[in-house]
Amino acid sequence: MEIVHEGKLRRVQHLGSVELDRQRLFEGIWGVGAAAARNLVRAGMDSIDTLKENTHLLTPRQRIGLQFYDEFNMRIPREEVTQIGAKVEEVFRSLYAEGLFCVCGSYRRCRATCGDIDIVLSHPDSHTIRAMPAKLLPALRATGLLTHSLSIEGKDDDDESDEMNKFFGVCQLSPEHPHRRIDLVFAEFASWSCSRLYFTGSDVLNRSMRLRARNMGMNLEQRALHKNVVRDRTDRDLILCAGEVVATPTEESIFAALGMDYMEPCDRDVA
Repeated sequence: MEIVHEGKLRRVQHLGSVELDRQRLFEGIWGVGAAAARNLVRAGMDSIDTLKENTHLLTPRQRIGLQFYDEFNMRIPREEVTQIGAKVEEVFRSLYAEGLFCVCGSYRRCRATCGDIDIVLSHPDSHTIRAMPAKLLPALRATGLLTHSLSIEGKDDDDESDEMNKFFGVCQLSPEHPHRRIDLVFAEFASWSCSRLYFTGSDVLNRSMRLRARNMGMNLEQRALHKNVVRDRTDRDLILCAGEVVATPTEESIFAALGMDYMEPCDRDVA
C-alpha cells in the first residue's frame, strides 16, 4: 500500500543502491540466487574480484559459475549453438538411433543469439530415457565437448515419479571458444510435445497458455496437459484432482486443445 500511495518504499530506499547493485551483480553468477547474493553482500563482498579471493563462501557449483562468470554472461552466436547442437546430436544418435532430439530455447525461436543451450531428448522406451544420463553424459565428456557438470535433477531407472531428469552443465566447442551453459532435459515420450513447447518458450507465451488452460478447467505444464482439473476454491494454485491427461502428440494439438491458432516457434517471442 505504501508503494501504491507514495510511489516508493522506504525500506528499499534505506537499503541503498550500492548494496542492491552488489546483490544484482552476484545474482549474475550461476547458482547464486537472491538469498545467497544477500549473504555475500553481508559478508563484505563488494566485487567479483573480491569474491574470487574468498571462494570458500561459495558452493562447488557456484565456484564454477564464478570461474566462468564473464563467459556465461556472454551471448552465444546462433551459429555456435548450431555447431554445439550438431555435436551433441551426433553422439546422441550413435547411442539412440530411435531417439528424439530438439534444440529448444531462444535458438528454436530463431533468435540471433542465445543465453544458453537448451536441448530436449526423448525415446519411445521409458527405461531407456531414465537410464540415458548415465550413458550419454560420459560419452559427451569423452568428446571434450562437455567440460563440467553443475547438477542433475530427477529420477533413476527404477523411479516411477513424474519428475524429469535434467542435467545442467558446461560445454566448450573448442579451446578457442568460450565456455557455455548447456541444459539437457530427458523427457518421457508422452511428454515430448509439452516439453518442447515449455522449453522453447517464450516465458510470456508459456504463462499465457497456462493461464488460458486454468481458465478452461485444465492444467498445462512441461509434462502434460490435463483436463477436468479440480482446484481449491480459496487457493487456485492448489490442485485437488489432477483430472485426465489429454493426448498431445504434437505441439499443434496443444494449441488446438486450448482453442488457439498454432504459432510457429519463430513467432513465439511476440506473444
